[in-house]
Amino acid sequence: MALEYLAPELLSIILQSIDSPHTLHDLISASPACLRVFNQTSQQILSNLVQNTIPSINKRHILALLQAPTPATQTGVSSFLDKYFDESFSYVFPTDRAGIVNVLKLYNRVSFLINGYLNHVRKLGFGDSILTPTRSEVARLQRAFLRYGVSACVFPADDTLPWEDPSPNHDFSAQEQFDLFISRLKPWECEEIVCVEQYFSILIGNFVDEMEEQLADAVKNVLVCEAPMSKDDGKDDSRDTSGKDNLRRFDALDLTSLSIFSHDYRYRIHQNISYMASLGLEFMCDLIRSDPEERSKLLRSNSPNFRDSLEDALKFSPPSDRNEDDEESEWENDPSCNNLGWPRFGMRSQGWLYLRIDTWGYHMLPLRELGYVFWDSSRMNHMAVCDKLFAAQKMSSEKRKKRFDRRDKETLEHRFKGAMIPRSEMKRLESEFGYIKRPMEES
Repeated sequence: MALEYLAPELLSIILQSIDSPHTLHDLISASPACLRVFNQTSQQILSNLVQNTIPSINKRHILALLQAPTPATQTGVSSFLDKYFDESFSYVFPTDRAGIVNVLKLYNRVSFLINGYLNHVRKLGFGDSILTPTRSEVARLQRAFLRYGVSACVFPADDTLPWEDPSPNHDFSAQEQFDLFISRLKPWECEEIVCVEQYFSILIGNFVDEMEEQLADAVKNVLVCEAPMSKDDGKDDSRDTSGKDNLRRFDALDLTSLSIFSHDYRYRIHQNISYMASLGLEFMCDLIRSDPEERSKLLRSNSPNFRDSLEDALKFSPPSDRNEDDEESEWENDPSCNNLGWPRFGMRSQGWLYLRIDTWGYHMLPLRELGYVFWDSSRMNHMAVCDKLFAAQKMSSEKRKKRFDRRDKETLEHRFKGAMIPRSEMKRLESEFGYIKRPMEES
């Protein structure tokens, strides 16, 4: 390669100008000369990479997320958020190698989640061009995911049981979450975060559905008909079905560790999904990257848990200002301002300053799933994208409920009504699909 013949000083300048971790990785993997220079001045190169990679508008968010207080006490979080929302307060970039690497790890985590979201939107009809977003679109997406990460860190879930030692984290109420965090955001900034939460909730819901279908398949394999089989049936069943004492109905799941699949739980499933979505960026990365078995353990170890979530906090929003200027104008795609989607679809949608999360009618969910507050004007005005957004806005309540509502979905108890299974198999199903303690809870 031509790079092999360049002076080390020039190679160092080249490496320090790179604005992509993947590009740096490719260069030092392909060029021994670049690798030697990197090994000699890695701290400086990584420091420059961080500065070049992260848009200036998002540097405070990524640094704030890394410096979130632990434990999240009431006074600690209040002081932290005062600084976070004070634009005159500056975060200092780390200069040590460990600190720089932590920034890059967080950047890669956020990039992974954003790429997954872009693929999700592409499949919804935005086309392949969405996979190469503009710099301003990337800036908005990064800000949304990072801010969501900050909120998850400062308002961590407190799931300690009454007989356990109290958590060192303060259990922030919905009112506190609104007052300390949401009320300091502009409505369109909050809507960016809500789009992230709704995307995470959709992902988690899909994973829960997959796990439920796996349980359904397992139940089918051990079902025993309630009525005795006829001698003339001619079917050979190797399972021992003698003795009703060895059988039990596949029902009353709320009294077992399979309660997350019960009829009663179905009416609270959205709250549990919101709980898991609130566990933050690292949890979501682990959930997405895990194989089916590990993913099942993550889901089962966080079910059925509930807490005051973003949905609850948004209920404290004041009414919107009817005099608010909502005229569309020539938008310059400045990520420090709202995009064209906000005045076109969001600002006038409800009578609240901060748009609520509707888990009954799912009024805004089709638009939020498409990330209507992230895209530049040129993309918003592209015919295919524009048609998708207007179709999402006009989606009927019947279609919204059919697609997003899990309350009316047939439960396993109803699907296998009257069926009997061996008690030993029920214990096995509980072991494989039921609630489990997290490692930190085990003695």
